[in-house]
Amino acid sequence: MATSLTKLLDFPDDHLFWFGSAFRCYNVGMSNVTPEDDYYDYLLVDPQGEEYMMVVNATVGNVKAGYVPFALQIARENGNAATAHEVRRVMGSEQVFYLG
Repeated sequence: MATSLTKLLDFPDDHLFWFGSAFRCYNVGMSNVTPEDDYYDYLLVDPQGEEYMMVVNATVGNVKAGYVPFALQIARENGNAATAHEVRRVMGSEQVFYLG
């Protein structure tokens, strides 16, 4: 099954991403890979009862799998989601795509 990629910039600021949402960040600077393979996949994880979500590296077969490079504030109106604005704030936007 093919994965569709949607630019993070294409989502309005108030769009909600729920825990379990996946993102791909390209041009991360890996050595000895083609530009198409120069990416990390990330997953939004809810640490239950906290006011933030963790962004966990979920790249299969990569030594950085499981690494938590970011934490982001959850949306106040719904404790299980983060806004597109907040995801862009912590991850950037130019090379970041939603995996849907």
